[in-house]
Amino acid sequence: MGVNVNPGQMAQVQGVLRRLVVPAPWLAQLSMLISASGLKLVADEFRKETDPYGVKWAPLKRERARNRRARLRAMARGKKVKGQKILQDTGRMKGSVGAKPLNRQARIVIPTWYAAVHQNGAHIAPKGRLGSGYSIPARKMLPDGPLPDLWRQKFERDSRVILQRASGL
Repeated sequence: MGVNVNPGQMAQVQGVLRRLVVPAPWLAQLSMLISASGLKLVADEFRKETDPYGVKWAPLKRERARNRRARLRAMARGKKVKGQKILQDTGRMKGSVGAKPLNRQARIVIPTWYAAVHQNGAHIAPKGRLGSGYSIPARKMLPDGPLPDLWRQKFERDSRVILQRASGL
């Protein structure tokens, strides 16, 4: 049993590997492209009001007073009334979604302090009164387990594009 190696092919393979491994500028490009794709995926989730796995966010239990007044004013003027968007009252959380691409890492962040409450859900109870209070349902904006199929497929496409460009094939 043996392996036949063509020295000419070996030099070509070594050249491709050298371009991929040694300087590694493609890693920075890949992390930037994946970060941008992640931002787009999160923006789509806010638009569709779904989590990364395709599950619709829990509906709002009630309308905020200022939104109700704005809706009534618009109706009185005869304007078209839009439905209230989930997690987009002021737009601060949606607008704060950002990316931190590093050399070997792509990271999507939502830096507002209350994003974690909406991501994980919470139960708020007044002091000394167990069982009362209210719950905030989890409305995931970022994957918290294995990557959803849509995210994985998008990142694989981005990786193929960058690797083809980097290898020169």
